[in-house]
Amino acid sequence: MSDYVARLGSVDLLKGVLIVAIVFVHLVLSRSDILFGAADAAVDIGPQGESTTSLLIQALYLGLMIFFIFSGYFYRPGRGFKENMRKRFFQLVVALSICAIVLPIIIYIWMAVWGKAPDISDILIAFQWGFGLNGVFEPLDVFTEHPICGACVGYYFLWGMVWGFLIFYAVADRVYGDWKKTVLVIAILLVVTTVYRMFVDMKLPFYAQIGPIAAAFMLAGMLLAEHDVIAKIESFSFRSAKCWGIFLGSVLLAVVLVYLFPSGLEFDYLNIGRYGWFSAFIYFVEAMVMFVVMMHLSVFLSKASLIRELFDVPGRHTLGILLLHGFVATMMFVPFFNKGNGSWVPDDMGLAPSLIIALATVVVCVIICEYGKKYLEKGMDKFLTKTE
Repeated sequence: MSDYVARLGSVDLLKGVLIVAIVFVHLVLSRSDILFGAADAAVDIGPQGESTTSLLIQALYLGLMIFFIFSGYFYRPGRGFKENMRKRFFQLVVALSICAIVLPIIIYIWMAVWGKAPDISDILIAFQWGFGLNGVFEPLDVFTEHPICGACVGYYFLWGMVWGFLIFYAVADRVYGDWKKTVLVIAILLVVTTVYRMFVDMKLPFYAQIGPIAAAFMLAGMLLAEHDVIAKIESFSFRSAKCWGIFLGSVLLAVVLVYLFPSGLEFDYLNIGRYGWFSAFIYFVEAMVMFVVMMHLSVFLSKASLIRELFDVPGRHTLGILLLHGFVATMMFVPFFNKGNGSWVPDDMGLAPSLIIALATVVVCVIICEYGKKYLEKGMDKFLTKTE
């Protein structure tokens, strides 16, 4: 399989579509009062376990796990634990740390310029959120309000990736090429996730509780790579009944699974279902099926050059966009709207401004990533060289 072809084909397109969707979900769909007419439609699993969120939104949310799968899919065995940690783990930790500290300070100063700065303690709360230190050692269901000057939208996912890499790199070379060992480790990690959620139920610093299931998805991605799954999907033939059978069968299976076993939208709280010990396994299967569905859809879309070119660039900058989009959006809406701390989206921002700011946020983030990447890489290389 050619990693180069796969990355320039449906993979980058899918990553681009997903990251743009994330921005629009945070800036538009999170306004539950606009789209759902409900005060708290963002809550997906109610106190009695009932689903209160659109099943379509829950199915799309499963697409987030694809980033974990891709991380494992493009793993190259033989580098060793130390080298892999240096290239991925520490780079991600440094980027997250810088953003978690610097961006809230900039937002606070910007809000002060417009006479809208919150109490100075809000910066400390923002630091806690950025590092996943808010509400630590409390039950996972305990929610703490988002800081007004906080830019840490989606940081939980990246911290989960940090811990996922730590576990994944520790075992990947030991199980690579042996599907039985890989499946066994995946099962163990899912059991750990289930036991932790049921019996420990405690939020750990830096969202460490997400690590085991994130690593499970990475190992699954590695296993898929060993069987060239993306290359096979890329070779989809519109005249092949077998190809259409796999795609339509995956769509049907995804619909049935999400309908019968709602997955929820609170991965950071490990609210991944309502079926006790079996939920982690169901969630895992649902996400893997959605991977197959979305990869097929991405292959279809990649046939259109305009769509491919449109999403290729954001697809190559998913990390930067995820880190920056909360900061960029906040900087844009602060002069025009009053930001509360019940949600990081301003209470008085309507649908039209939400759409405009969401689109502008994607464009600005892409520009920053495209032109700032080389300077960031130089600084990162110097930092890593000093730490060696």
